[in-house]
Amino acid sequence: MTPAEALPWGIAGLSAVAAAAYAFAYSRACRRAAQLEVESARLREEPKTNEYRLERFDLVWYPAVTYAERDKLVVKAASGVPHCKACVAPLSSSGKGWKCPGCQTMRPETIADTAATDSVMKEALRFFLQRRADYRVAPELERFK
Repeated sequence: MTPAEALPWGIAGLSAVAAAAYAFAYSRACRRAAQLEVESARLREEPKTNEYRLERFDLVWYPAVTYAERDKLVVKAASGVPHCKACVAPLSSSGKGWKCPGCQTMRPETIADTAATDSVMKEALRFFLQRRADYRVAPELERFK
């Protein structure tokens, strides 16, 4: 009796099982590749954010610039919340001024805070555009350039 005759299905049966296993593995790999391609495309389209650290006006700021990499477009810029320079805790605004929850330092709130916020955002935007000259700014951010 040959080895092929010893198998209950013979060589043809063994070949059919191997072909079915290969077809199953191949279709599974193709489905996974398609899923990964969809995920990759989604990640490429999602806006990305760069955050910076700036020390201005006796405060620490963490402004952020959000951009669409595929379109080479800055879609958002934000100055962030001012942080205490001594302990780097985010300041909270009370009716009387800015208070640090960490070291309890009080800083009076003034009309200049709005100008400082805009100044920090402009600096973050300028910093981003210096390093990525091929990006353009969304129309609503043009005034901050």
